[in-house]
Amino acid sequence: SQKQLNQFKKIGIETIYLFGSQAQGFAGPLSDVDIGVVLEKPEKYKDKTMDIYLKLYSIFVSVLPKKYLKHRFEMREHEFDIVFLQFAPISLQFSAIRDGKVLYEKDKEKRLQYEEYIIKRNADLNYFYDLSFKALLERM
Repeated sequence: SQKQLNQFKKIGIETIYLFGSQAQGFAGPLSDVDIGVVLEKPEKYKDKTMDIYLKLYSIFVSVLPKKYLKHRFEMREHEFDIVFLQFAPISLQFSAIRDGKVLYEKDKEKRLQYEEYIIKRNADLNYFYDLSFKALLERM
């Protein structure tokens, strides 16, 4: 709704992804919901992620379809993970943008720039991982 969109803007959210098994269509009865959040200015929020997490949690509880909000155990009502992607490893960020679905974007151009940056960083890291792995194999 417009209310939630305004809340995302006020909090400083740039993009929200649904990723993991729910986004890929192979979620089972024990699957949770993985939500990736890209902040407009991550450096501004580095020490305030818990505050943002709690605000986002309450928004998601109010807007996510009920099928996503059933907990796999009876002790709690909701089971979803909110990941601040800029603070996560590049491999997780890459997975979220490659396999995920965009739930919200404030600015499409900024989202595409972020995705391009992560794709390039991931390719660079994979190159160095491959070199390291080859060097390790040669020493064996």
